[in-house]
Amino acid sequence: NNIYCGFLILGLKEDIKKAVEKLEYLLVNFQQIAFQRLYDALFATLILGYFFLNDNESIQECYKRYEKLTANVNKNVENDLTIKAVYYASQWNSTQRKQYVEKLQGISEKAAENDKLVHLQNFISEVVEYFEIPMKVVK
Repeated sequence: NNIYCGFLILGLKEDIKKAVEKLEYLLVNFQQIAFQRLYDALFATLILGYFFLNDNESIQECYKRYEKLTANVNKNVENDLTIKAVYYASQWNSTQRKQYVEKLQGISEKAAENDKLVHLQNFISEVVEYFEIPMKVVK
């Protein structure tokens, strides 16, 4: 089975697992090399991989690592919002806590402010619909 999200076919679950493993290897084995400018892109890809594998525990761990490693680094807005959207949706899905709906709503609103983030808005809309998250999607 291919994992499908919107117009993006990600491949077989085994392929996603291999990609996640390779990214983890990259992050662990090259952590001494200064490549902070790539952190947000690497973590965005990694957290999306965990999301499509429905691995909420790894999403939480990945998010914590991302926040720690990028605390004092300029972040790409699109990647940062994507990471946060996935994290909040995952947390809502596993806890059903209202605070994550509110945080996801905030991410949706920030994405709506930027014309270049329409695809992120669409992704959030699909996630909200799929997981039946009780929030209004900003368009």
